[in-house]
Amino acid sequence: MRNIAVAVIAAIGLTGCVETYTAPDFEEYRNAHKMVAILPFDIDINVSGQGNMPSTEELEAIMADQTKILQRALYTRLLAKQEEGGYTVDFQDIDDTNIRLSRIDPHTLISKEDTCALLDVDAVVSGRVLLGKPWPCRSPIPAN
Repeated sequence: MRNIAVAVIAAIGLTGCVETYTAPDFEEYRNAHKMVAILPFDIDINVSGQGNMPSTEELEAIMADQTKILQRALYTRLLAKQEEGGYTVDFQDIDDTNIRLSRIDPHTLISKEDTCALLDVDAVVSGRVLLGKPWPCRSPIPAN
């Protein structure tokens, strides 16, 4: 089966606005997707022009923490929606996803298609978040 990655979430801002990206040929592959992995989010922190900036180590800790919090929050939300009959796919356990991802060098850039092959899934969900002050707390985003 052809591994096609569909990036569903492209950006989430602190204001709560979300830009969603769906591949143009999504409908063509929708019924072929059976297993989807949720990747840890990419985190960008805007620190320009801000006093009392955290140290590099603190910023790295914030980013490491937030990437997993957002991944788990999305996974939990999608599983709840799936139980309501909202999705026709299964979601790979994020612990399994992260173990498989840990086997590659984090500085290695690989395509979404290769990521699907590595994770043994049909598609992946990825996201990028821009954070600024105030610094995020250590609790997941609300599920509404």
